[in-house]
Amino acid sequence: MIDVKNYFEIILDKKNIKITSKETKRSYLTSFFYHIQALLLDRNIEFRNPVPTRQVFQFTQFENDIKKYSELKNNILPITQIEQILTYCRKNLKKKYFIMFGLLISTGARHSEIRSIKLKNLHFKERYFETGFEKNARKSTLKSKKALLFFFPNNFSVYLKNYIYGLNKKEEWLFPAVNIKSSASFLNNSAIYNTKERIEKALGFKFKLHSFRNSLITNRIKMECPLWLSEGLMNHKSSSVEGEHYIKLSISEKRDLYDKYFPYYSFPYF
Repeated sequence: MIDVKNYFEIILDKKNIKITSKETKRSYLTSFFYHIQALLLDRNIEFRNPVPTRQVFQFTQFENDIKKYSELKNNILPITQIEQILTYCRKNLKKKYFIMFGLLISTGARHSEIRSIKLKNLHFKERYFETGFEKNARKSTLKSKKALLFFFPNNFSVYLKNYIYGLNKKEEWLFPAVNIKSSASFLNNSAIYNTKERIEKALGFKFKLHSFRNSLITNRIKMECPLWLSEGLMNHKSSSVEGEHYIKLSISEKRDLYDKYFPYYSFPYF
């Protein structure tokens, strides 16, 4: 542990990169050594993961780690721009990207959670999908061990069904990998980021994929959606006693609340 701690303290902590990147490196190292630990335990060899936890070592926070108000504001997209993005996808891109951006906008799910949706986990009658099962495409489920449930608008179901009808009948994924020789079974990061750049160039403004999630939360707040409900709909960990109530609601009750506080029903596709 001392060697790794020294690496963190003397080398990594002094690098001119954001603290989030440093924490990512910590996470990768931790996973690697847990893998080594498992291999050695199979041989009855004791081994302790040498990567210090946050309780043992905390990285120094510098000025560039603190988000300024202007940066936070840029993470929220005006509703007009959100509709522009979806309309551009509909008129100029392949169906799968229209569907993908439609889900990003209407559900607030992370792009990794959407890219890894399996067809069997789409439920049209109740209007929701489950995700978060794949190791390289999940966040919240790593600790909770529970699938993530997201609702989508009723009218968008028509476009979704139409898109699925055009997929290979034996296809497992909603967004299969482009390169059939690729080890990835569903669409990779680069495909969606390349598409994002194409949209930015065409529309003349930049945005982050995570902005759709932040924008949905913000617009729900403007509709006076209670915090506990917003957290539940976004699959955030509850920060209140009221949040525990959301877990106990039925699917239909949750869907009704999703509809009540959905800010984009003015869009022609929703």
